[in-house]
Amino acid sequence: MVFLASVLESLESLVAGKIGNTNLTKEDYDQIDPEEMELIDIRWCMASVVRRAHRFMEITGRKSIGGPSTKLGFDKSKVACFKCKQKGHFKRECQNAYADDS
Repeated sequence: MVFLASVLESLESLVAGKIGNTNLTKEDYDQIDPEEMELIDIRWCMASVVRRAHRFMEITGRKSIGGPSTKLGFDKSKVACFKCKQKGHFKRECQNAYADDS
């Protein structure tokens, strides 16, 4: 639950523009505690991952990315073999010995 809260906070910070301040100079960043800088970096990375996952879901039209048992990929039933022209497998997986191999 803490992880989810951190992800949501990172996304909200990214949207609000709180992560990364263009007005800070190198001297300002040098005064920040290294652990705090690491936390800022982790939040920035998490916000980037959430943004990319959201964009992926928009492009693919998925409602969620799924859990560990969900396979990402494409439907092989729509793939046509270049050797025998049948659907459902690739040329390297073709079992048809009579197909013209040209």
